[in-house]
Amino acid sequence: MPVLALDSGAVIGKVRQAVIDPEERKVAALLVQPARSWVRQFLPMEAVRALGGHAVTVESREALIPVRQDERLWTLLVKKRIALAGSPVITAGGDLVGGVRDYEIGQGGAITRLYVGEGGWRFLTGSEREIPAASLLALGRDAVIVTEEALDAPRQERSPGDGGD
Repeated sequence: MPVLALDSGAVIGKVRQAVIDPEERKVAALLVQPARSWVRQFLPMEAVRALGGHAVTVESREALIPVRQDERLWTLLVKKRIALAGSPVITAGGDLVGGVRDYEIGQGGAITRLYVGEGGWRFLTGSEREIPAASLLALGRDAVIVTEEALDAPRQERSPGDGGD
């Protein structure tokens, strides 16, 4: 997804990865590949003006910061390394719900819901469960832990362009 600066109307980079803060259960920053540069930079969620279906907007290029400039974000990126998309979703009772196919980000980067596809071949279909943030117990390197009620979330069909991370 491109990152657009509102002051110039220029694409200043492309989002490469979300940096997850597991304790806060939110996206703390986006890792951005700046235009015409190989050196990736952080885009803290506080600097994001809007997160739309086609682009992320920021006030200006100055919203991007060098990765080594913010120790907390660097630690989340390198040491915590939470890759939410694709993570298995397990209930507190140890039952597999499926795998994270997508997730929604709300104000300030808060993860508002997960879209979870079932395991095996069913993961490839459009059928998935929509799990609200209130059901999230933990975001970990190895799995996302949810309440038992997540198994009761109804299955639904969702187009690839619906929702978004």
